[in-house]
Amino acid sequence: MSVASLRYLFTPELLDGRLLSDISDTTQRDGAAKREESSASGKAPAKRTSPSRWQTLEYFVYYIIVIIAVPSMFKAAYDISKEDHPNYLRYSSILSKGWIPGRKVDNTDMQYKGFRDNIPILFVVLLGHSALRKLSTKILGNGNIDSRILFDNFFAAVFLLALHGISYFKVLFLMATNYAIVKYFGPSKATPFVSWGFNLVFLFLNEWNRGYMFGRMFGPEYGWIDSKYGGIMPRWEVHFNFTMLRIISFNMDYYWALTTGPDLEV
Repeated sequence: MSVASLRYLFTPELLDGRLLSDISDTTQRDGAAKREESSASGKAPAKRTSPSRWQTLEYFVYYIIVIIAVPSMFKAAYDISKEDHPNYLRYSSILSKGWIPGRKVDNTDMQYKGFRDNIPILFVVLLGHSALRKLSTKILGNGNIDSRILFDNFFAAVFLLALHGISYFKVLFLMATNYAIVKYFGPSKATPFVSWGFNLVFLFLNEWNRGYMFGRMFGPEYGWIDSKYGGIMPRWEVHFNFTMLRIISFNMDYYWALTTGPDLEV
């Protein structure tokens, strides 16, 4: 893979080609409007940006903290993983083989374990998504919004089905319910409270019920559903915490757009 191809993985047009065109058009319109307004009034455009703070005392304090804290974090992890560390025998039994030769890692946390153990698969998915996105753009065209949305939804559905198996429908239910909440309450002052309350309640319920496993909820005779159709990462509730934050962020952005932002089609 060339450097150019690797850079393309992190470009906005790979995420959504509409982003660049929308940003470009909006910037040009806003810039032209401001120039016309300034010319008509005969005044220079007002500066809305504050002076740079890179050279201020406040930022020099931040520099010192970062220079000291970040290396200290690496050193602490490096020292505690040494076999001659005084406490090494206390936790050596739970350590796993790491990617650094001669070093072991604590892989007991389910979130980090799921990420570390599946890095090769995620890398393949990343390359596959990039290739399919390029192919779909060539076939369907970058300006076909409906086709881009169809591709994104189809790829996301296949990815989540492979990742969480039958639990994909549990995730879909929670996301659809959140969307229904923000659409129903809209600009109401209840929207933030309902959004936060619903997600916090289910955050604890998901963990308490261990992802609503069939064998746990309906009896051991249904446990085969979890083992056979659980996907690559059956513990979906462990990683749903991040999704929950994105959901709340969407709900709050939608609410603020309706109450304080520009007109939004609903």
